Amino acid sequence: MLDNTDGFIGKTIDIITIVATVIGVATTLGFRASQINGGLSYLLAIPNNFKVQTIIILITTLLFILSAMSGLGKVVKILSNLNLILAIGLLAIAIVVGPSVRIFDNLTNSL
Repeated sequence: MLDNTDGFIGKTIDIITIVATVIGVATTLGFRASQINGGLSYLLAIPNNFKVQTIIILITTLLFILSAMSGLGKVVKILSNLNLILAIGLLAIAIVVGPSVRIFDNLTNSL
């Protein structure tokens, strides 16, 4: 079994797997950059063009590199805490600014 994984077939499968992973990540990053650029264009009147999308991809790539260099466990903890803070903040904004009575009415009626 070991001969097959270190041989020509094993190396070929490894190469195909790496290429497929890189293509998948690049495609996802490109689509996300386009979506982020569209949102920024709608909210902040930032132009929706290739240059801005390239800057978004570079910033995202830099953040990925920094997170990988600082250790995955540490970054996951920071992102989890940030996510919790953002969720609580969004909930507070929805309660204060949004239709609070309707939100709580739907919450209690759906139980």
